[in-house]
Amino acid sequence: MKVVLIQQWLLREFMEAPVSLAYIAAYLDKMGIDVSLADLQIKKRLTTEEDIAEVINNLKPDVVGLTCMTSEVNKIKEMAKKIKKINKNIKIVVGGVHATIMPETIINEPFIDYVVIGEGELVFYNLIKSLETNKSTHDIKGIGYKSNGKIIINPREKRIKDIEALPYPYKFYDVMFYANMYKNNETYRYPIAAMFSSRGCPFNCGFCSVKVVWQQIVSFKSPEKLVDEIEYVLNNYDVKGIIFNDSIFGINKDWLRNVCKEITNRKLKFRWYANCRVDLVDIDTLKLMKRAGCEIISFGMESGSQRILDYYNKGTTVEQNIKAAELCNSAGIRAVAQMIIGAPIETKEDIKANIKFIDNVAKNIESIYWNILIPYPGTKTYDDLKKMGYLKNVKWDDFVYDKALFPLKDMSREELNGLAIKLGTLSAAKRNLKQKKFIPRILNRFIKNGPIENTRHLIKKAKAYLQELKWAKEF
Repeated sequence: MKVVLIQQWLLREFMEAPVSLAYIAAYLDKMGIDVSLADLQIKKRLTTEEDIAEVINNLKPDVVGLTCMTSEVNKIKEMAKKIKKINKNIKIVVGGVHATIMPETIINEPFIDYVVIGEGELVFYNLIKSLETNKSTHDIKGIGYKSNGKIIINPREKRIKDIEALPYPYKFYDVMFYANMYKNNETYRYPIAAMFSSRGCPFNCGFCSVKVVWQQIVSFKSPEKLVDEIEYVLNNYDVKGIIFNDSIFGINKDWLRNVCKEITNRKLKFRWYANCRVDLVDIDTLKLMKRAGCEIISFGMESGSQRILDYYNKGTTVEQNIKAAELCNSAGIRAVAQMIIGAPIETKEDIKANIKFIDNVAKNIESIYWNILIPYPGTKTYDDLKKMGYLKNVKWDDFVYDKALFPLKDMSREELNGLAIKLGTLSAAKRNLKQKKFIPRILNRFIKNGPIENTRHLIKKAKAYLQELKWAKEF
């Protein structure tokens, strides 16, 4: 039986490597299944009917696997319809975050045969083996299907404990295509490969659906096996760095320290980047991370308002946000803050707290990214907004980062959209002023883009900075 996994275009400004699909492909391959991964993202355009037909006609699959985020539900359904139009006998299986949280919204589509819920490797393999042998799939854990017009959702399969035993995913996608995207990014500037060191998150933040997918269970690769994998990537691909896409990197401090020691003992020279929580860092561990090559840590700081952090059940404080940036700066690691505006209870007073927060953190931060809240299914924010009646006319296509889905008590949707942009520009202005980075950044742009283009950029940025500094003062 031939299996083809398809990574569709995600309509994002910065594409992510299809590592999760590649892990499933690698596992199926190890288990003797004929499998391919067709990555349509690399076309850098909307997936067309011709693209789909080319994949189906060339690879001739018996089963097609698709992955689905919330904003992609309708695109996935349309793709399934087009595949069935080419060959109605192909079995179509959909997995991913949305399929795990709301499987009924996927399996109710007449052109979709199965959904995979949760961790995909073992469940998908069991499904394929049943289809190959014409056995009933009804007892397979972790799937949803239709039977006599009824939707059936089976109990979930247990989590994979030994994730380090999973085969490497890298041969199933173009590692260098995605690695080279980082070269033109001001934050990174050289090829970087994506990697996972763990799966899951034990926390219960009110805006995050990760806890539903991984059931708040965390599994780790051992430090030795993880560094073996790092060495494999560095030796086989022309990359200068590794970015760990874990939900949270280094939840276990002993594990983290052992990873750093393993890297330094092997004298590996590469830069690496990770996500972390502000309440998990201390100066000694950060210095150890720095010696092991850590260059950037991205923190989910979320808000400069304690009221909003408490609403999100974040379990952290504004003071910890500020302290984490200070500690990183002291250790020589660049800190990045990921922020969210648009909580259902948020007001202009909370925005004022965010403006104050920018002032307090700007001198120690590399950059601050402002996102508009997406109330993903399976989260507290989704449940709260549904009760408030705000999601009645919202479509799945609207669940994107740059678009407010609902108004607040004293802010319209349009104001929220504008606020994200204003706060982003204000953060950049404050950072450049407090860190005195204007001259080095201007010189760098002169070298890269030439004086004419740089002068235009400088004038444009200066006007925007002045405008937002004035706005913040008067807000």
